[in-house]
Amino acid sequence: MIRIPSFHVVGDSHTEVFNNCDLFQVHHIGPATAFNLNKPNNTTRSFEKLFSIVNNLRKGDIVILVFGEIDCRIHIYYQYKKNNEEISLPDLIDATIDHYFDVIQKLQKGGLFICVYGIPPVGTQENMYHYPYYASRNERSLIYSEFNQKMKNRCIILGLPYIDIHSATSDSNGFILPIYTADEVHLNKNVLPIVEKELIKEYGLAVRLRLCINKISRSQLMSSGTPETSFESDYFPINEPKNPEMLKNEIVMGDSDQGALGNGWYVLEDLPPKIRWTKKTASAFLKVNNGLKLCIKLITFCEAISVTIYANEHKIEHIITPSEWNTLEIPLNGADIRPILKVVIDVAHTWVPDEILKNGDKRQLGVAVEKIWLE
Repeated sequence: MIRIPSFHVVGDSHTEVFNNCDLFQVHHIGPATAFNLNKPNNTTRSFEKLFSIVNNLRKGDIVILVFGEIDCRIHIYYQYKKNNEEISLPDLIDATIDHYFDVIQKLQKGGLFICVYGIPPVGTQENMYHYPYYASRNERSLIYSEFNQKMKNRCIILGLPYIDIHSATSDSNGFILPIYTADEVHLNKNVLPIVEKELIKEYGLAVRLRLCINKISRSQLMSSGTPETSFESDYFPINEPKNPEMLKNEIVMGDSDQGALGNGWYVLEDLPPKIRWTKKTASAFLKVNNGLKLCIKLITFCEAISVTIYANEHKIEHIITPSEWNTLEIPLNGADIRPILKVVIDVAHTWVPDEILKNGDKRQLGVAVEKIWLE
């Protein structure tokens, strides 16, 4: 079984937009700054909190770091004024990034894959914490833009993935576009498709696999009973139907599957869409009309798998690509066409969710099927 990495989002309050998203595990460690992140015993204990989290992750997991917006909104300008402008804003930005990437390079040595999440555009929050020095929105916009650009350049030098959300969510002034605004500071969930797209460009298959496998886990948690019993059966399997009028020329899981499925199916689940997992072998029955092509829409998640489809005695083999919906189209010329078509799906091998997720789901899964039909 291949190893599917988990995606962990670790950082300040800008991590909260990732809550309740199937792809991510979120770790909000409080109002941590990028500048102090490399300092043990700092006021927010961010150094200890960060390493407490990452030290319990598995090698090969992906950690998306979310830090720096607090620095840009408050502390960089404050230090600039506090020091009578003797230390320039660019130098203060450089120092902040140096501290941040000192921690990042330490994390890399632990066998984790690090991804840096850029800071969002400037929001509307004014000086609510009553700092003696607080930059205007336009001044903050310049700080945010320079910080993001320098952080991106540092990632390029170190060969680290960088997620640029600023460009996609800001107006011409560097302010958050209303469609992405959650409050005076934070982005809303409209940013998630942008992040997912960037992650797919960088990590490809791993994103799709983790997204799909987490949906399976969520579906299990919503089911009642123990993992060993809650998936047993919610339909009555049929053996050899005699009357084709009792069947249809399509089976849609959760809609027209009752009375059309043979042995080998688990209970209905909603990923979405609604699907049923097969065991190693599963059968179904269709009423034959004028259709000369059998179609099956299915998916698997862990690795490419060989699937053999039997249409009565007609046999065809396919290799199923993981994490993408596959629609098999099987010409029936040469098949033994009768009023009732028996469809058998047989996978070369099964996989067990518990071996990946450690979630107690010990089912032997084949492929997930959404629909079977004739056309």
